[in-house]
Formats: sequence, structure tokens, C-alpha cells
Amino acid sequence: MRGQLACNKLCFYYKFLNAFRKTFSRKSRAMRRRLSLVFIVIAVLGLLLFLFWYNNMRSEETKIGDYIPIAQILDDANRSDLRAHFFLVKFWGSWCAPCRNEHPVWISLYREYKSKVVEPPILAVVGVALEADSAAWRMAMEKDQLPWEAHIIQDRNMKTGWAGELNVSRLPENVLLDSSGTVFGRNMSADEVDRFLRHRLTE
Repeated sequence: MRGQLACNKLCFYYKFLNAFRKTFSRKSRAMRRRLSLVFIVIAVLGLLLFLFWYNNMRSEETKIGDYIPIAQILDDANRSDLRAHFFLVKFWGSWCAPCRNEHPVWISLYREYKSKVVEPPILAVVGVALEADSAAWRMAMEKDQLPWEAHIIQDRNMKTGWAGELNVSRLPENVLLDSSGTVFGRNMSADEVDRFLRHRLTE
């Protein structure tokens, strides 16, 4: 009799535990589904917010055809007398490795057009450095042997100075404009600027 009771109790406990396990398993699966849904919703919202931010940033960037007050830029560089058919405003920093690495190719392009006897010159470069240390800026210019006609140093904060005015969001960055201040290109490579200038010279 006792053996039968013990067997019945064990069967009861087994059935109870089995039922509990099945219920918990169903709840666990439901919980996992809910968590997966929450993660998906968060990921979608995050993607939408990123796209909104990116499109808004892109819409604020200086575009081809926009106007930039080149005279004010030259005033800030103390070179209001500088004349050229086209100006390349080049944003960089002594601390920016990609900026420093690309200097040789830009210097080569600059010297190529500087050697052409044209008045006013075809191309002038205005270097705008975002710096926290003016000594590091001067050392970088000397080491890289930058031959640009005009230089501006501003705060490293991209929301200030000409970086802020032109909505610069990364370095290196550049804007190509003519003597009237009309933008003809942004973030162009040296090869792209070269092709553009060659095309303009043949017109």
C-alpha cells in the first residue's frame, strides 16, 4: 500500500513538473518572440533616425551652384589681394593622418598649374586648418612644405569658423569655387580637379 502511495506521489510530481516545464517552455518561447520583436523595432527606429540625421546633414552641405563669400575667406587669410580663376578651399589638420598623407598629390597638382603662365593664375589654394595647437600647425606646414598662397587656422570644433559655415563634417574635405564664389565641386580628388581644370581650359 505504501509503495503504491509513493508511486502515485512520484507520478503526481512527475506530471506536475512536466506540466510546469511545458508551460514555462511556452512562456519562454513567447518571451523570446516578444524580445525579438522589441529588438527589431529598436533596430528599425535606429536605422530611421540615422537616415534622417544623414539626409539632414547632406542637405546642409554646400552644393554645386551654391555661393561662398570667397572675398571673406581671403580676408580671414590676410590675402584679399589674391586672384585666381579657381580657388580650392582645403580643410585639414596637423593631427589628421589622411590629410597629411594626401598632401604630396595636391602639392604636385598645385605646382603643375602654378607653372602655367596665366594671369590671374588658374588655381589658388586656401588651406583651412582645424587646430587646437598652433605650434603643431606651423610644424606640420613646414614638414609637409605646403606652398599654398593662403592659410587660415581655426578652432578644431567643426561647428565653428569656416568649417561651420560650409558644414564640414569630416577631414580631409575641400570645396572648389571660382572667383565669384560659385561652387563647382566638393570633396573632389586631385585627379578630378585636374580633369575639371583641363576641361575648363579647353572651353
